[in-house]
Amino acid sequence: MTHSRPDHAIEGLQKYFLLGMLILLIVTLFSFIAPFAATLFMAAVIVASVYPVHKKIKAKTNWGKTASAFLTLLLIIVVFLVPLTLVSMAIVGQAADAYYGIRSVLSTMIVPEEYQLSTIIENYPWLERFIPETLRNTAWSVQEVFGVAGDFVKTISNFLVQQTATILNSLFIFVLQLVIFLLGLFYLLRDGEGTMDYVKSLLPLSSEHRNQLWTKIYDLMRSIVYGIFGAAVAQGLILGIGLSLVGVENAAFWGAIGALLSPIPYVGVALVWIPIVVTLFFQQSVFVALFFLFWCLALVANIDNIVKPYLIGMGAALHPFGVMLVIFGGILAFGFKGLIFGPLILMMTLAFLHIYELEYQDVLKK
Repeated sequence: MTHSRPDHAIEGLQKYFLLGMLILLIVTLFSFIAPFAATLFMAAVIVASVYPVHKKIKAKTNWGKTASAFLTLLLIIVVFLVPLTLVSMAIVGQAADAYYGIRSVLSTMIVPEEYQLSTIIENYPWLERFIPETLRNTAWSVQEVFGVAGDFVKTISNFLVQQTATILNSLFIFVLQLVIFLLGLFYLLRDGEGTMDYVKSLLPLSSEHRNQLWTKIYDLMRSIVYGIFGAAVAQGLILGIGLSLVGVENAAFWGAIGALLSPIPYVGVALVWIPIVVTLFFQQSVFVALFFLFWCLALVANIDNIVKPYLIGMGAALHPFGVMLVIFGGILAFGFKGLIFGPLILMMTLAFLHIYELEYQDVLKK
């Protein structure tokens, strides 16, 4: 006598099999797109901040979603590309000024025939601590100086040649990420609203909870933009004040350049103040250079660690200390991606905790 499984048991097995396969495929798919996750999320953040402008462009032009998305993308590129081009030109000029300043100082240190290091120390007392006493009375000819410099340049050149493959690979990755970023901007502008509605429809939550969750995500994305650009303004302002204190010309201009460069990961505003520190070191007193270096390390480099969590937390209704913890912890664990995903994970955790409280409030109140 054979026994057939009940229909509900078969349906249960099918449901678990379907759910298991879906989770497996989603995890596998995410492993493919994980290298671009931070790039796509940044594209989504920018789209969330400019989407009201995009809707106005679409309404006024009546060009359709593809042409409107392309036009908005062009506007985004122009808004970012023009300042970056001006910044690049200014940085090149600053580097040239530093180069000629250092060259003029070195030319005064080298006499036509022969000189001793003790003579240099007389003119530049701050070098005394860096030159061993046994070398101070050693005579160096100009040919020997340039011979040592040539060997140094040759060593650097050989190192760069050896690193060519690494440099090319990094350049390829950068170009690929840039292409993914631009394509992500375009397709999110064109299809983002429909994609958002589809993802919302798949969430096993009530309509009210779906809307609450999506509203929090949207608020967080806008807050990240406010936090990044608010921190950039703060860094540019503090940098400009420091430049004014040490007597650098066009301090406001260089402060604005620092603000534009601030959102660049890892380097950012340091692209401005490091060449200035080097220039001050050779053209002015060591005390001025050290003061400005301390100003930049203590204030310019750290002001964003205060402003950014505060603005993100204020805009997304998150506690600034919690945002600071997840940003620092995310950066230590995952690098720059931690800055992007740390606040997102915190916000989603709190959002689902709120949904949990609403769903089980009768049980929790007992």
